[in-house]
Amino acid sequence: MITVEWSGTIGRTPDDVFRHVSAIELYPEWQRAAGIRRVERDAGVPLAVGSTFRMQRLTQGQAGTLDATVTAFEPGLRFSFRAHDSAGFDIESETMLAVEGAGSRLDWRFTMTTPGVLRFAGSILTREIRRAAEADFAVLKARLEQVA
Repeated sequence: MITVEWSGTIGRTPDDVFRHVSAIELYPEWQRAAGIRRVERDAGVPLAVGSTFRMQRLTQGQAGTLDATVTAFEPGLRFSFRAHDSAGFDIESETMLAVEGAGSRLDWRFTMTTPGVLRFAGSILTREIRRAAEADFAVLKARLEQVA
């Protein structure tokens, strides 16, 4: 199993940050390094625990589809989902928020179970996921603080 964590502060309230990290249709705008290209979900239906969505990704030249289910939806506090990738990966993504100073502390945890022979590529995958998280959360931070 691969686990990657990222923590940082964003100069916006936890409610503001939550609205953005739970707006899954915006992921292609700020999760470019992670390879998210498109997100599909039922339009007009509020996102909640049990909601499903599909993400199209392109990483290292490989296209894939993640079928996801929201597992936690606590406005201003926590947003999590589980997904199964068409390449055989099972992932969990959890975002936790808390007040920090005049802004928010964002703690993100990503776990992935790799199929078959890819289990031996764990250190390489961990490094790539960490690099993508650093880049993508920098974009999120800049985007939210620019709006403030």
